[in-house]
Amino acid sequence: MVNRPADQPAPARPVHLVVGSVSAAQAHDLPAARRVLHDLAAALRARAAPAAPQIVTDFHRLADDALAHLPCICIGHPEVNALSAFLADKLPPALVIDGALAVQFNIADREPVALLWGVDHAATNRAADLFTQRFLDAFADAVAHECR
Repeated sequence: MVNRPADQPAPARPVHLVVGSVSAAQAHDLPAARRVLHDLAAALRARAAPAAPQIVTDFHRLADDALAHLPCICIGHPEVNALSAFLADKLPPALVIDGALAVQFNIADREPVALLWGVDHAATNRAADLFTQRFLDAFADAVAHECR
C-alpha cells in the first residue's frame, strides 16, 4: 500500500482504447477511437473517476502482460486488430446487427472490457457510435467503480 497525504489524489488509472497497428486501422478506426475517447473522458470526469483514457495500439497492449488488467475498449475488425481477434469469442454480445457489426462487452469483471467492430471501417465507426449512445454510461460507471 502506498501512503499518500490525504490531500493528494489517487493516480489516474489508465483506460485503453485499442486500435490496430496496421495502416488501414490507423487511417479508419483511429477517428472512431478519438470520438469514443472524448466521450469517455467526459463521462469519467462527470463521475469524478480517477481514470485516464488513452489510445494505444493492439501490439502495445498485447506485448505487455501488465496492461492486460486495465479496462479497455477495443475498436476494429479482428482482421485489422490483433486484440479484437483475441477477444471476439470471449466477450458476450450486447448488440449485434447480423452481417454488419457487433458491440460486445463485459462490465461484470473487475476490469471492464468492450469490443466494437464491423465488417468494414464504416460499420466499425457505426459500432463505436452505437456503443457511445447506448452503453458508454454503463462502461464509465464500471470504470468509476473499479477506480474507487
